Amino acid sequence: MSPSPAFEAGQTAVPPNIPASSPTAAPSPEPAPKEATAILSEKGNATGGERQTGPGGTIQPVVSSVEIDQGSGKRREVALTFDAGASAAPAPKILSALKKHKVQATMFLTGQWAEANPELVKQLVAQGFELANHSYSHAEFTKLATVQMREELARTEAIVQRLTGQSTKPFFRPPFGDRDARVRDAVAKEGYFTVYWTLDSADWRPEATAAGVRDRVLRLASPGSIIVFHLGSEATAQAIEQVVVGLQENDLSLVKLSRLLAER
Repeated sequence: MSPSPAFEAGQTAVPPNIPASSPTAAPSPEPAPKEATAILSEKGNATGGERQTGPGGTIQPVVSSVEIDQGSGKRREVALTFDAGASAAPAPKILSALKKHKVQATMFLTGQWAEANPELVKQLVAQGFELANHSYSHAEFTKLATVQMREELARTEAIVQRLTGQSTKPFFRPPFGDRDARVRDAVAKEGYFTVYWTLDSADWRPEATAAGVRDRVLRLASPGSIIVFHLGSEATAQAIEQVVVGLQENDLSLVKLSRLLAER
């Protein structure tokens, strides 16, 4: 369903480095901007690994357990990312606004959501969005055995491949933002970078409003930001067009995660 900001199904967020044990844990303040390096390049990733051939002959970066939470900020770009895991009702309005403004984004899907909404998954591909993995059942990964993590990732990958012919690699966002070194190592071995975020839109909060989501994102977004929203958030459905226009008016280009992280 969602990352740390787990809007859907009444779930709550878990701030960075805090175990997802408390259902009422509040998100921590946004981290201060930090120097970041490009993860993806023509030579591979930040670890210097060469690229490898993925499904269908596509070129994939060699994955490491480095955590991604922002781009370098060298270009005036931000990545809009959306987690999908429970309600699909607000999604058509969100997708319509993104299509209207020709915005590209990265969609983190749970396998359960993809199974329940196959036509929406196909629409995501038709609009050119990048698909990524958000687990199958939205489990807390730090509480899973390594074999269970592998199963969660593989099951979602198989579902998305069957529906679209596309892979969810190389990006994975842990449900609730719940991750540690063991999780990062395990998912890297399955071909995924662990993706966090720079800016939480807070659209998952029960009291979230369109104005609140809009104002928060426009106030805090900066070059290199990875911004997280939810396809199940009605607040985002109402705010997303104003968010897109506002970011563009602030001279920020809205790109896929892979583009934000690519070195040029």
